[in-house]
Amino acid sequence: MMKIENAFNVLSNQLELHDSSVEEMTLKNEENTLQIDLRIILSNKDRYLIKFLLVKEFGFYYSNNYFFYNIDEVKLLKVLDGYYISLDPDTTESGQSEMDQDFILCKDLEIYLCK
Repeated sequence: MMKIENAFNVLSNQLELHDSSVEEMTLKNEENTLQIDLRIILSNKDRYLIKFLLVKEFGFYYSNNYFFYNIDEVKLLKVLDGYYISLDPDTTESGQSEMDQDFILCKDLEIYLCK
């Protein structure tokens, strides 16, 4: 894996996360800090690992009535003390919304290109 610098800028400006899918989700609790790793497959078949570090809050819903896990829309924000992403956002609101689904709020993030 190759770490990509400026993760937020790359995620918000260069990677096309919409029309991609989550291949794997991992939750790690180490020393009372939560980390969530998402392995994403872009529509061009490139794979990236996004690490959400020092997670403050998250919420995901799963039902076997739907495919796991297609990303149609993405909301990615730099917030007061970190970063916010929703993989099923309320598109009527540009900021965080109580109607956003499948979200992560974290203090830091990293992104890696998977070989």
